[in-house]
Order: sequence, then C-alpha cells, then structure tokens
Amino acid sequence: MVKRLYKFPEILFFQEGPGVRNHQYTTSGVKLLNVSNLRNGKIDLTTSDRYISENEAFNKYSHFLCDPNDFIIASSGIKIDSFNSKMGFIHQSDLPVCMNTSTIRFKVLNKEVLEIRYFMYYLKSIVFKKVLTKVVTGSAQLNFGPSHLKNMSISLPNLDIQKNIVQRLDRVNKLIEIKRKLLFQLDELVKSRFVEMFGNPIINDKKYPVFKLKDISHKIGSGVTPRGGDSNYIDKGVAFIRSMNVYNNTFKKENLVYIDKSLAKQLSQVELFSNDLLLNITGASVARCCIVPDDILPARVNQHVCIIRQCRISNVFLEYCLTNESYQEYLLLLSNKNGATREALTKAQVENLEVIFPPLTEITRFVRIVHQINKLKFA
Repeated sequence: MVKRLYKFPEILFFQEGPGVRNHQYTTSGVKLLNVSNLRNGKIDLTTSDRYISENEAFNKYSHFLCDPNDFIIASSGIKIDSFNSKMGFIHQSDLPVCMNTSTIRFKVLNKEVLEIRYFMYYLKSIVFKKVLTKVVTGSAQLNFGPSHLKNMSISLPNLDIQKNIVQRLDRVNKLIEIKRKLLFQLDELVKSRFVEMFGNPIINDKKYPVFKLKDISHKIGSGVTPRGGDSNYIDKGVAFIRSMNVYNNTFKKENLVYIDKSLAKQLSQVELFSNDLLLNITGASVARCCIVPDDILPARVNQHVCIIRQCRISNVFLEYCLTNESYQEYLLLLSNKNGATREALTKAQVENLEVIFPPLTEITRFVRIVHQINKLKFA
C-alpha cells in the first residue's frame, strides 16, 4: 500500500473556538458549543444551556459559526482514555451553533486527498494518542491547540482505500454498539430481578433481618497509596487498582497500572483475593462498587478504594445490594455528611452500613440468575 505523508495544515483547515466570557452568556440566541456537548463520539447540544446573542454570533463571532459536517474535537480538560468520546460531527439540525473555547473544528481542504472520517479514526488510534501525549501540556488532563496540530503529520493511502477502511470500521462500530445495547439491557434485567426478589434494600419493605456490614464481613479496610505516586508504576507486574478502575458492577481495565513485586510485598496488608468487593470511598466516583475479577490477580489497591471481604453472605448479592439505585442514593448522601470539601465515606460508615439478609435459598437463586445472565453477556 502506497502512502504519502502530509502535514495537517496541507490537507486540513482547523480552528480553535474563541474565549467567550461569562458576562457574554445569554439564555437564548445562538448556542455555544462546549466540551460538555461532546459525548460518546457525538454532539449533543442538550447537555448545556449557554448561548450568545444573535448580534454577537453573526457579527463579532461569525467566523466561528459551524457548518454542516464540521468535525469537532475537545482540546482541553479531557483525559486520554476519554478522548475518543469527545468528538463528533455537526449536523444541519444543530445549526446555528458557535464554537467556544476548548473545542477545535476541522474541515478538509482537498476532498480528493482526505476522507474526514478516516481522519477521525486516525485521531482515535493509539498512534495518534502516543503523538498527542508527547506534545500536550497538562498532567492529568489534555490541553492542546492549533500550535500543536500544525506540526503533526498523517500518512495517507489513496482516497479509495481510505473509504474502504472507513466502511469496515463503521460496520465494526455498529456491531459494537449493538453489543453495548444488549449488555445494558442484560444489566438492567439483573437490577430489576434484584428489586423483584428483595424489594428496596434501604426501606427493607420485605422485612428481612438486617445486619451491619462489619458483622458479616471478614475484612473491611481501604488500600494504601505508596510514596512517589505515579513514579512507582511499571508496564508489567502486580496490578494496582485505583478508583478509576471501579464502576458499578463493572471493573474497567483501562488505566490499570502495575507495581513491582518488592513494592507489592510492602503493601501485603492490602492484597486482594478472589471474590473481594471493591467500594470507592472518596471523590466524584464515591459509592461505585464491583467484584475484583480473578484475571487481574495478584493485585493491591490504593487508598481511595475499600476492600470488603465477605464470610457470611454472597459477594454477588452484596454487590447488587450496594449498587441498587436506592442504596447508591443513600451512600452518596452519607458521603456528603462528613463536612469535607469532597465526597468521602469513612471506615466507620462503611462498617456500620446495614444490609438486608434474605433466606440463603433466595440469595442462591439470585446468584444463579446473575451467573446465567453473565454467560449471555460474555458468550
């Protein structure tokens, strides 16, 4: 396959949005396109309510008004793992809409050379992300602009090959989306079965016996973050779990880091075992909960995640009890009662959480249902 290397400015027009000030915002007029409008690889203008007056939009900022098929990406305040979702195309139904700060739009200069969706897939590639991480500013979040982009290049095959690749990737993405929807429906099925069988675990409408978590657990305790933070992480070794890996009923391996065996030995008090439950106890992700997957063990856990090791009740049942909608609302409310500047659950609060204890026959039946549905999910 013959390819040619192009600098971005040779084949693309790109432009960063203006820095519109707070005092310029209005409640109607022309919508401002913000980073918050870029969700799941699409543009959703319903997620914000910032406007500027039509007078400013069509005069002072007329050269920032979007056109149909403009390709938009976020350029500030995002993490590398979420970059794929922070982009999308402008549609006719979105207009009129004006660029705002931290967004960049692209237009193809020569449609005989570049298919814009091919460029989109390139930006989602590992190759581009490696380039991006070398040039961007900001530590935890990406911050870049046209000054960075003008020095970047892309290797392009001929247009027919680009279109063929785009068609294939589009088909793959459609299959992925179908699978994602199916998984969501199966997850909702498990949650509805829990409520159907056990009711609301907070109000305990089925009058089950109630125990404090500390009375039915072998271990409850947060992890430890070693001195040096990120400098301890290596490419391979013992898994080190952080709150960003813990989601409700799901463990995400993206951004999973590792530490060496020597450091892992020093952190032996926070070693994880099969079937341990993980509960986030600080920050915006507080209350998220899942079971540690066996395939990432051996593992250790940092200070923002609590280990719950059961001895008297099923870990699967407890996971769905703690992630029940009513219980999540209760945990979030509890996390805001400590007077801190950020959400947090203390060890005492976790230990004293009250958990319903249905008959073991019913718990066992529910666990079987979960396992059966998981087989469908991972088939």
